[in-house]
Amino acid sequence: MIKLAFDFVAKDEQIWYPQIPPSASSLIWRIIHNKLPSQGALRNKGCFIVSICFLCGSSYETSDHLIYQFPFVVALWNWLGGIFYCHIYTSSILSILSSGKTSGSAQVVDVFLAVAIFTIWVIWYSRNQICFCNQIITIQQAISIVSSKVNITGNSTKVVMGPSVSELLILKHLGINGHPRKFIRIKEVIWCPPKSGWIIYNSDGSAHGYPGIASCGGIFRNLTGSFQVMGAVRAIELADRFGWSNLWLESDSALVVQSFAGVSLMHCSLRNRWLNCTAITKSFCFVVGHIYREGNVCADTLASKATSMAGFCWWKSTPSFLVAELNRNRIGLT
Repeated sequence: MIKLAFDFVAKDEQIWYPQIPPSASSLIWRIIHNKLPSQGALRNKGCFIVSICFLCGSSYETSDHLIYQFPFVVALWNWLGGIFYCHIYTSSILSILSSGKTSGSAQVVDVFLAVAIFTIWVIWYSRNQICFCNQIITIQQAISIVSSKVNITGNSTKVVMGPSVSELLILKHLGINGHPRKFIRIKEVIWCPPKSGWIIYNSDGSAHGYPGIASCGGIFRNLTGSFQVMGAVRAIELADRFGWSNLWLESDSALVVQSFAGVSLMHCSLRNRWLNCTAITKSFCFVVGHIYREGNVCADTLASKATSMAGFCWWKSTPSFLVAELNRNRIGLT
């Protein structure tokens, strides 16, 4: 008995939303619990009346017939499925409400539930208009009623939409404003070439697990974008060997940048070699700076490639796997 009680609670949680009027949600609740006062339900309770569907005028009126079966309702469910690019399973109320759970972001799912609930509500409303007011509601009028109610509900929701054009089209079709995610700050990150007479070096590291295979990669470029590629561990020594008098080193590792300010950050096994490197940098103009990973794609690509190599590797011309990213760098796309 306790399990059955929890099952009923789980069902009810799918229909009660702050943005949806209780009158619409209560109708869904009554259908789920077989409390809808259709003519078929009244006959089952001993009230013997001639039963005929007010909407189609040719069938016995039951809850299943009203919600799932006759052409007026089928057209509404096809309309709903066409908007959200999904198939509406009309075997039960819960299957209808579950049809749009994979439609997209939280806002789109909330809007789908609102449209489904208001569609069921407008079916019952159309039935009552014929029964009590002798007024026929057409399919287009029913769709307009649902759209107007969903517009208010969809715009009042607090959840956000996803970065998808299809979701935006769904919301715009229903006249609902999309709620995009709020970003604290958006920063443009591109690689910039050095000044004339300077060589810029971008480095990056890569590791497969800890402990695991680790590697590093780097790229030297001048103002025109010409370059030579090598591992970062020999960057400064090679710069000194080639006699470059102006070197700008960029890394997306804050630890690397901070290490030039204090030897204490360097591990003892690397300290002697690091001291030699810092001594070399005093013999020419040297600048070190931080760069975001999005602007350090070439070095990141080299570091990833290096994990599959046995030792130090040098390319005198552009390796094929780096051509695309290098060209994007040159025109300022990354």
